[in-house]
Amino acid sequence: MYTFIGCSSKEVHETYHDLAQRVGRLLQHEPIIIGGTFEGLMGVVAKNHPNVIQIILEDYLPQESVSNRQIVCHSSFERLQQIWNHADQFLFLPGGTGSLTELLAFLEENRTNEPKRIILFNDRGYYDDILAFFEKCQKEKFASSEVFSHLVAVSCYEELSALFSKNS
Repeated sequence: MYTFIGCSSKEVHETYHDLAQRVGRLLQHEPIIIGGTFEGLMGVVAKNHPNVIQIILEDYLPQESVSNRQIVCHSSFERLQQIWNHADQFLFLPGGTGSLTELLAFLEENRTNEPKRIILFNDRGYYDDILAFFEKCQKEKFASSEVFSHLVAVSCYEELSALFSKNS
């Protein structure tokens, strides 16, 4: 089962790097997909990983590929479609606007396609405001609960580990 890893930035606090290292060890025997370069948190997760698909915009080339497989895309829309097509599930660590774009795009794809699990790692409440927004969307009838039915929020590493060990 291929897991897409969504996360961002190389200039974040050290605790996020530590978290990414732990997730990398947790997924060391699972094939993963990253949607960018091997810098920042995605690179931390993918470092020394034996089975990585890198789906990257051509604007970020020449980036040394250290993955088993590299798919180069010409637009961000094409990159999102390639990620959707190759991933069986999605794991979002704390990230920025790119991660948020991916999260929202994949929630929408779930609505119109065969749904895939989306895991939101809400480390130290990082995504609390986003989760509150999703609740408000449902409460105000802008989205049905079905839209979020395959979204799983976990708040600590132990919950994430349990979720992945359940699927092994």
